[in-house]
Amino acid sequence: MLLDDKGETYKTFWKQAIHWLSIQNIQTEELSIKLDKSVYFLLEKAKISVECFDKEGNLIKDTKLTGNLFEPDGNSRRIQFVTSGDGKHTGKLNSKNRDK
Repeated sequence: MLLDDKGETYKTFWKQAIHWLSIQNIQTEELSIKLDKSVYFLLEKAKISVECFDKEGNLIKDTKLTGNLFEPDGNSRRIQFVTSGDGKHTGKLNSKNRDK
């Protein structure tokens, strides 16, 4: 017997998945992605820091970076990053109003 939970199972799954990803600072040989904190409140801005590295492990200073956030409903939102002169990129993302 299946119960209709009105999508609550999916909401819970995605909430937990996003939380897990947010506390996992991603670090590879070519890329470092960090969030300023692990939990955000409704309508709070998330600050995302990204660094790109060359094969020797040096910061790549002359890059432009854009990103996309893919949402559970299939929509995506573009993240614009501001690049500092030292090769670090910072982007901000507003959380959506859950009534929209």
